[in-house]
Amino acid sequence: MKKLVRKSLMSMLLVLSLVLLAACGESDPKSTGTPVQQENGNKETNTGSSAETDKDLFVAVVSEASGLDSFSINMTADQKIEADGEVVESKTVSAMDITVKPEVAFKQVTTIEAAGQKQEMEAYLTAEGFFVKDLSSGMWVKLPADAAGQVLQGVDQESLDPSAQLSQLVDYADQFTVEEKDGVYVFTLSAKGEEFSKLIEEQLAQQQETMAQLGSVTVDSIQYNIEVEKSSNKLLKLDVVFDMTVENSEAAQSMKIVSNIETEYSNHNAIEAIVVPEEALGGEEVTIE
Repeated sequence: MKKLVRKSLMSMLLVLSLVLLAACGESDPKSTGTPVQQENGNKETNTGSSAETDKDLFVAVVSEASGLDSFSINMTADQKIEADGEVVESKTVSAMDITVKPEVAFKQVTTIEAAGQKQEMEAYLTAEGFFVKDLSSGMWVKLPADAAGQVLQGVDQESLDPSAQLSQLVDYADQFTVEEKDGVYVFTLSAKGEEFSKLIEEQLAQQQETMAQLGSVTVDSIQYNIEVEKSSNKLLKLDVVFDMTVENSEAAQSMKIVSNIETEYSNHNAIEAIVVPEEALGGEEVTIE
């Protein structure tokens, strides 16, 4: 008989989907693979470069990222939620090996700390299915295809491609502050106000269903900090800080949410096929009610 998945496991799966969506985007620019160097690249701070040169550089970064077939990420997400005079803080740490070509697959180990509790899980997504291990119990389970699809909506080749989110920023590349330090380009952008309303809408597009359940969402600001290897245009780090307010008229509730998501990229095109452990393949299939 199939087991009913525990609420704690389900909550972890939902967090998993949000962690994945944090790095999501929608477009997939074609890669040129050609590094672009700024003319004044020998300076530590490139404040004197033209906006057009900075944009060309950023486009080259997006192109390089779109050529990734596989990579690893280490992600830390700190979140603070204020509602009804109470403050809830959470921390999610996740390490992933990801392949996006020829097919999407990943291995993930995640730790979630909130309200004085700590949960850990290990997960695999391959053509064989979606498998999750609750590290506290050592139990492996397999989600049925329909349930896995619901939990992992939007997780496909494009959504796991870091160039997708970066491509949304190309139109704003001339507003980045660009610095060079120790062979690394650092792009910084603080987005707020009507000028960046389109960008903010794009960033929320893939989470419309989740946001609709929460209520009316107003994003007060988003800040990006992007680090790129100068010699190759390889993406090394992507930090996103966003501040938003959620108004739920039905519940007469207002929530203030501040999130800081730091993602480090490594092992560019160096991840071999993701292999699901034998003990995971033998996990019981669960139903979700």
